[in-house]
Amino acid sequence: MTESAKADLQRLLRSYNAEREEQLLELSDADLGHALPTLLNAVWAMQDSTRKSFARRLYDALGPLKSSEVTNAVNALLMTPSQTDEAAHLLIMFFGWDGIILSLPKSRLAALRPGLDRLVNHSTATERWWRDLVPQASLAVHSIDSTGPWTPTSSHDWLALRSLDTVTTPEEMRPFVEDLLEWLRLPSCPVYKGCVAQLARFPELCVAPIRERLSWHWQQQDPAGWMYWVHHLLLFVKHNVPTNLWRELRGELKRIVQSSTEDHRPLRVIALQLLQQLDGYEARPSCRKIL
Repeated sequence: MTESAKADLQRLLRSYNAEREEQLLELSDADLGHALPTLLNAVWAMQDSTRKSFARRLYDALGPLKSSEVTNAVNALLMTPSQTDEAAHLLIMFFGWDGIILSLPKSRLAALRPGLDRLVNHSTATERWWRDLVPQASLAVHSIDSTGPWTPTSSHDWLALRSLDTVTTPEEMRPFVEDLLEWLRLPSCPVYKGCVAQLARFPELCVAPIRERLSWHWQQQDPAGWMYWVHHLLLFVKHNVPTNLWRELRGELKRIVQSSTEDHRPLRVIALQLLQQLDGYEARPSCRKIL
């Protein structure tokens, strides 16, 4: 970047407003790479929509194989130990706001391996504290080294969900169902919807383990949020499992309806809805012939 270009960039950032966002996003890859730390410092303080637009611009620059300038700049940033909160702050664009690094294709992650390894193996105290930078970098390294799919190991393990996209048959998915069901305990967790989507691809694999969980939790009535957990299992069945597969759950649904107290009313309501829908399904002439 020439001295004139640097001066133009500084003026743009100092006088930034919404109308100039387009100029910022139209920087060449070379200029983006050369000015990356300055840009990150400036964009951090801008409105949320601008940060997201800039994150997409960085993702696009990191994605194509042709863009080495930005890849080199990100590697340099990752390779530089962050001794202060302000320095570690710069890395949040890559691991926090939009998870740019964890959204990259596996082939592009490998280009950032030097910086990721430095964070994992030689991180500073500040980096270990600041927004889980090291665990996130560890996930990226795990993805680079992995030869197969895996289930999420943390609430932001998007790479695990993407690895499961390579699963194409029920038999391939079967080993992962139990772990994915465990994430249904946490509907506010970032990976929750992704886990639901993966399970919904093969609903026939979910019925038996859900029945076992309903039976166990209803018998134990574990005080540690068991009703909340059962409620979300029932919601998963309602919205993601075809009605013809509910027969295997009839016994547990009847148990909930018949033995629930006023404290269990939300569970009773949804269990009754499922039973009524199942009864209606089985009452159809076409279904009676099959039965």
